[in-house]
Amino acid sequence: MNTLFRLRIFILGLGLLLPALSAYGDSFQQLEGTGLALASDPPGASVYLNGIKEGITPLTLPSLPPASYAIRLSKEGYFDRELTVTIPREGRLSVSLDLEKAVGTLVLRITSSSPDPVDPLIYVDGVLMQGSVLTLDEGSHSLRIRAFGWEDVSAVVYVKGRETWGFDALLAPARFGIASLRAERRRFNPDNPGSLGTTTVSFEVSAPGRGTFLVLNSAGQTLVQKELGPFTSWSQSISWDGRDQRGNILPNGNYTLKIEAAALTGDQTASAGLEAALDSSIYIAPSQTSAAVSGLSWAPAAELKAPLSWQLEGNLLFGKAPGEEAWRSLPFAVSFGMSLFERLEIGAAVNMTPRFEGKAPLFAGLSLKLGILKAGGWTGAAPLPLNLALGLRYGFSNDTELSPFGLPAGPELFLPFSVELNRLFAPGASRSSGAAKTGVSPRFNLLLVPALWWPAKDGLPGKPRGVVSGGLVFRRSPFSAALSVRTESSFDASPFQRVMTGGEIKFFPSLVVFSLSGGAWFESSRRGFYGGIGIGVIN
Repeated sequence: MNTLFRLRIFILGLGLLLPALSAYGDSFQQLEGTGLALASDPPGASVYLNGIKEGITPLTLPSLPPASYAIRLSKEGYFDRELTVTIPREGRLSVSLDLEKAVGTLVLRITSSSPDPVDPLIYVDGVLMQGSVLTLDEGSHSLRIRAFGWEDVSAVVYVKGRETWGFDALLAPARFGIASLRAERRRFNPDNPGSLGTTTVSFEVSAPGRGTFLVLNSAGQTLVQKELGPFTSWSQSISWDGRDQRGNILPNGNYTLKIEAAALTGDQTASAGLEAALDSSIYIAPSQTSAAVSGLSWAPAAELKAPLSWQLEGNLLFGKAPGEEAWRSLPFAVSFGMSLFERLEIGAAVNMTPRFEGKAPLFAGLSLKLGILKAGGWTGAAPLPLNLALGLRYGFSNDTELSPFGLPAGPELFLPFSVELNRLFAPGASRSSGAAKTGVSPRFNLLLVPALWWPAKDGLPGKPRGVVSGGLVFRRSPFSAALSVRTESSFDASPFQRVMTGGEIKFFPSLVVFSLSGGAWFESSRRGFYGGIGIGVIN
């Protein structure tokens, strides 16, 4: 009789409680077991029973004795939930409560002195919002109101949950001005392909207006003049390709890039300028990087990439290695190279030859290359047409000692040396002489690379081998072509025990590089051949 009476009381109390909680979607259930089980949506709320913290939802308290308890759930960013429950003597009470997010309303009243309507941009905590009635989380928020031609209004506002707050903003006309003038490249070479041979000048204006972009030489003469505007927004930009008004590439040197502008109404004017340099020695062109070092298919280059320029490339091959059957799956390589500083370049590559059966040869390599001599000099003043570098490459392999892409297993020390034939036989062709030109000069490089290689087996370097590689390169943006060869010989065996030859063509109209390659291997009387395609990005 007592048990039935207590059950009736529990059901009656639950019936009185449910209507008040129906707006939340809460649930109450009596399950098998003992004690109390608490859950919340969202989870992670702190649970307080009679003012004492018991844990975090979801929470089960099986040993809680039957009685009435005051429950409070608390979670940052949400309103607290408080209620009283009675734990029955038989069964477990399971309670699931929805938490209401603590939000309030901010109403913006924006006015200006203009008779025309103003459509401002409203940012709250750096996020662009829509409309003038905003629902925000309870707490402090940074508010910024922007309209082109008007001064910004910035403030910190506090919004309290379940309340509506108002904010009045009066926009004042902005004084015309230029700010944040910057150049994408402060030093560049117009010979480089596409956007790599230009610089983009960006700036901001505060109000409607028009302007002029000027390029001045060191004597203050105007070489380029372009009209800008009308300005209808803050952000403005213009590109310059290093040419004068008639389309001639200007000589190497420093130039002033200047913006002169005026408001559409009134007499307010503004100007700003910065220095930029043309440097024909900054030649950004793709190289073969699949062997973890920039260069040709079979020879590291003596030239370094321009400072902070980089290349990402992927390659596929087809063909056969000496003494093996044709590849049933295509070897592939992913590689990256970057010049960290003016005289330091790094490279990395992963090569793999998938196999349907057995272990797949995997190569990984890293390289460092240090510039010693640079054609034209590091400052662009020296006349020497020579490039010289010192490099170290280390390859890791789980199978063979040389990948199809030319990445060797083990350490290799190399000394690439190249002669720029166009500088050697036509020294006056450099733009440092001050003569402007309209075309892009072709570049011919002759490359020779002596090296020492310690082939690694089972991860341990073995006896050294002598390596001599080299090649001939022709470049004229947006094309390049090259032939290369690599020969290896042991110091205790007949010379030239392995010879690799290859050719490659690259097309780089802008940032994207397309490549074709092909060549042959010779090991004693065995021969192999390969062809390949690649795609990459340079910057």
